[in-house]
Amino acid sequence: MADVTQSFYNIESDGGMQQGADITDVLQNAVNFITNKTTIYIPGKWYSIRDTITFPNVIGGTVYGAGFGVAANAVTGDGSNRNTARLIWIGDKNKPMFKLTGTNLTFDGGLTLIGKHQGQTAANRCSIGILVTKGVGIGTGKTTFNNIMFRDFDVMFQCGLDWTDRQTAQQSGESNNDNLVFNFFATEGACNSVYRMNNLQSMKHNFNFLHCKASASKIFDIRGGGLVYVKGGLSFGTNFLHFSSDNIVGSNSAIYNICNMKVDSQGESNFKAVVMDRNTPAKVIFDKLFTAYGGYYANNKTMFDLMGRCALTLRDCEGMQRQTISPIYVNTNKGDHIPNILLDRCFMDDDMIRITPGQSKYYLSVKYCYKTIPGDTGGAHEPIDDFKEVEI
Repeated sequence: MADVTQSFYNIESDGGMQQGADITDVLQNAVNFITNKTTIYIPGKWYSIRDTITFPNVIGGTVYGAGFGVAANAVTGDGSNRNTARLIWIGDKNKPMFKLTGTNLTFDGGLTLIGKHQGQTAANRCSIGILVTKGVGIGTGKTTFNNIMFRDFDVMFQCGLDWTDRQTAQQSGESNNDNLVFNFFATEGACNSVYRMNNLQSMKHNFNFLHCKASASKIFDIRGGGLVYVKGGLSFGTNFLHFSSDNIVGSNSAIYNICNMKVDSQGESNFKAVVMDRNTPAKVIFDKLFTAYGGYYANNKTMFDLMGRCALTLRDCEGMQRQTISPIYVNTNKGDHIPNILLDRCFMDDDMIRITPGQSKYYLSVKYCYKTIPGDTGGAHEPIDDFKEVEI
């Protein structure tokens, strides 16, 4: 049997761990001995996982999947890359594939996690791809993910236990989950939520390119507070930032800074950038948000659904021209706070904001915004001096 305590460990060292093999026990055995000087190597083949791989409460360690730098279009019919390490779930639906309780881990190279076999239905898919939760006596977070892809989980990535699970497990101390870094985070297939945030504060979660091609009802499923930066991305999903009212763990302040994000034309026509089901304090900034072919408003959809404790900044955004419904909806019926809206150098129409009659109020600042000149087909535009409210 291979020595799993060596600094570089190939999961095929034991022999017999070839393509398609169940590597659950081999991988868990290697993970049990992981240290800050350990690298666990997974070759560029597909393997089965039947039970949760739980990382111990340690500091450091690297999981390296083959496939770094592989062309993104070199994929199989199920969307997974033939040249990357692929782990396919075959176990109990109600378990996560990976559970991280340590800190300062690194997932490197190229790794694809798949929640079900091709041809199976959503009823068979794994509940969570990666769960990051606090271990006893140690902080959580401070982990880096390089070139990682998820496909077909209920939740692709989750920070913190669900509220009901936390009570059942009598888990404490999950208030913070800090310093997660993602260098190319990609999703395929289908899911309920791409990234669920169950901590009171999920601080400094940084995405250096976020590629959300999965059919998802929620990209960011926000149930607590946090500080999130997205530096470039492509979205095909529906609700991008969704402040959920489901099993919330708190209403701490949240800051979300989204830069250089494009909504692809193949995405669903009811894309929403912000949806607030609860009146939580949140500062949301979209810097250079582009929607394909002039926006998605022909189907009477709202792009920003705000409550009173939100501060929204749109800077250098395009493709938000109104068709039949104004893309910003202000609803303060569920609270007495007043949202702040800043529109800076955006190309849009002057009836962008829709309110509830006699109820909604907001503070609005407009800087250097432009609109198309009515009747002009040559692309000319003129500045917007003020915005009109549209009551519903």
